[in-house]
Amino acid sequence: MNFYMREARSMGAEIGLLNRAIGVLDRSMGGETLFSKSIYVSPARATQDGS
Repeated sequence: MNFYMREARSMGAEIGLLNRAIGVLDRSMGGETLFSKSIYVSPARATQDGS
């Protein structure tokens, strides 16, 4: 999943659109899971925790 997210972002995809697409896909496969929650990590947080 992370690979596809990085690729989509490198091609200019909006984070909000990616979040919505993942949520729709997740719900279509059986309901709410962690992937249907927001996946956004702010750049400031990413540098603080090394992700």
